[in-house]
Amino acid sequence: MQQSITVPPNKEHSTHHITTQQERLLAHAEAFQSGIVLRLAPNTGVHRNTAEGRLRSTKRAPDRAAAVARLRLNDHHSAEFVHMHAPHIPLKVRTFQALGLSLTQAFELAADNAIARASTPSGLALRARPSALLTGQPSAGMQMDTPGSLPSGWLAHPHLHGIIHRHFSNVFGAAPVFFAPDHRTVLLSPTACPLLEHWISQRFGKVQPIRFPTLVSA
Repeated sequence: MQQSITVPPNKEHSTHHITTQQERLLAHAEAFQSGIVLRLAPNTGVHRNTAEGRLRSTKRAPDRAAAVARLRLNDHHSAEFVHMHAPHIPLKVRTFQALGLSLTQAFELAADNAIARASTPSGLALRARPSALLTGQPSAGMQMDTPGSLPSGWLAHPHLHGIIHRHFSNVFGAAPVFFAPDHRTVLLSPTACPLLEHWISQRFGKVQPIRFPTLVSA
């Protein structure tokens, strides 16, 4: 005959168990947060003051938490949040609500992560090569790569953009013009380069050039 034995709850054990769970969750959250970075995205979905637009505005408002987490930078670009485990999938607002972070806080966190991921004992391990190796077109341009994060993300935050702007200004002896036709591809040249711009337009369509003064705040 099987008997059940009831043991009085051990409060000390329960408290220790809960504390351990909280520590694990906190450690998991910190590990997850360390992988949050930025990518540059074109602005889409511009509101038009038309009858159709007004009709849509009367419908039930979308769930804000389900929206893609993004901050508008200017008329052409926004900063989107992604995680390096799946950089092709933008994070949602609900992710940061669960982490207890505002998008402004997450914006600074993502910039710090990008710098930490590119840091070595000798400095930032930013890489660059002649753009001709990618395009097959002769030019004075370069292709930039950033280990540990998306290259376009370095154009999506004023501090990060300032770092690469200063570096390549020293390399070129002139302020660079950047192009980010996709999240992993960043091309730059010291002046307007018709061959480079033609190559980009042929493969990606029209891409807005990015100059440092246009991205000054979030």
